[in-house]
Amino acid sequence: MPLRGRGSHYSIGRHAVEWTLHNAYRGHWPARLVRALGLQRRVQVRHHRVAVARWPSAVRPLRIAFISDLHAGPTTHPSLLDEAFAQLAAAEADLVLLGGDYVFLFAEYVDAIADRLRPIRAPLGIHAVMGNHDLW
Repeated sequence: MPLRGRGSHYSIGRHAVEWTLHNAYRGHWPARLVRALGLQRRVQVRHHRVAVARWPSAVRPLRIAFISDLHAGPTTHPSLLDEAFAQLAAAEADLVLLGGDYVFLFAEYVDAIADRLRPIRAPLGIHAVMGNHDLW
């Protein structure tokens, strides 16, 4: 596996760890096993209401949705991503914020996020930042 991007500056040890994980998780067996055993994480939805003193009473409240730590790849089952994006769509947010950590180890997994994000509509936009896992 050639070293690319930020990985081109890795130590030999760090490269060995990532190479090992990449090869050990081929076929996405960890996510399939966890799901089959009924141990899959669940999507957590939390609602918060923030009062702004100067918010005009004639204007409806702004709805903001935030999603992060999706870690698409061999350790996250696609059904968990489906559930997360179904919840995001159901929020009918005016603004969507993506907090990073979209993939596990490699950028090739970002398509799983992009495909699910395409149908999401937010009048004020969808804005994202990179997480530390995305810099790998």
